[in-house]
Amino acid sequence: MEERPIVNDAATTGKGKQKGFTLIESAIVIGLFTLIIISILVAMDLVMKQRRFNQVVTDITVIRSAVTQWSGGRPLVYPQIRVPAPPPRRFDLIPDPRTLAHWNQISYFLQEPMSMKARREATLDLKVVNPWDGNYTIEVSDNSENNPRFWTLVISQVPASAATVLINHINSTGVAIANIQGTGSRLLGINEDVISVAIGFRE
Repeated sequence: MEERPIVNDAATTGKGKQKGFTLIESAIVIGLFTLIIISILVAMDLVMKQRRFNQVVTDITVIRSAVTQWSGGRPLVYPQIRVPAPPPRRFDLIPDPRTLAHWNQISYFLQEPMSMKARREATLDLKVVNPWDGNYTIEVSDNSENNPRFWTLVISQVPASAATVLINHINSTGVAIANIQGTGSRLLGINEDVISVAIGFRE
């Protein structure tokens, strides 16, 4: 009897099952991966924001402690004092040297790297040091004889979208009372409004 060769009908007809992903399955897999990546990025952004808020609270605590240690319980601003002046003037009025006038006065009460930056600053602006690369500025100009221990720490370049959360975060910790100062501005090259947040202290 003549043997006939076995013929694979699937190979000849093209109706066999194909291995691999279909377009729909591939789209589903890509979509799932996209969702996972987006979720990770959102979570990382939230973590970074929370880390910035926590860093601000830490900085505020350190700065307040430094000011308190430097002042030793004295008022932050003293009246002007008289010093001899060349004729025809009899004297000049200059700020009392005990007046808080620049960051390097309190630098040794701060922690690094803030302390190192403060030693270089001859003003009350500590530049490019807060978590948003803005300034910490101490304001004592509003002091008076009736209110000699009130001062303000201003945080600049805070994104407007983060300001309310930052203020609530600071206020909830009890380290200070925060509020928005000024109408804000826009950083060059960045499409987001930035504002300053003022932190008030009454020793």
